[in-house]
Amino acid sequence: MLYPFNLITYKVIKAAFSYNNKVGLVQGTGTGKSCIAAKLIEDCGEGAKILLLTTNEESARGVLKHSKSKEIEVLCYSGLVNLQKKP
Repeated sequence: MLYPFNLITYKVIKAAFSYNNKVGLVQGTGTGKSCIAAKLIEDCGEGAKILLLTTNEESARGVLKHSKSKEIEVLCYSGLVNLQKKP
């Protein structure tokens, strides 16, 4: 369950997904980003491919425990330095 202030952000992100398949969630520390991400992952249909970009893998664990049977790739910000274009 999301807090009311997180529900607003959640609804905005859901609306953005209707016209774009990439959405960023940037908020301050401790504001519930992981909870919002977990709810979005929970709502994805079967076979959804999800890229979760986070500060570190440990912070993604709380989100991933709610994401059974979803294809999720976790990428840390520090990993962007080594990111190359795939052919």
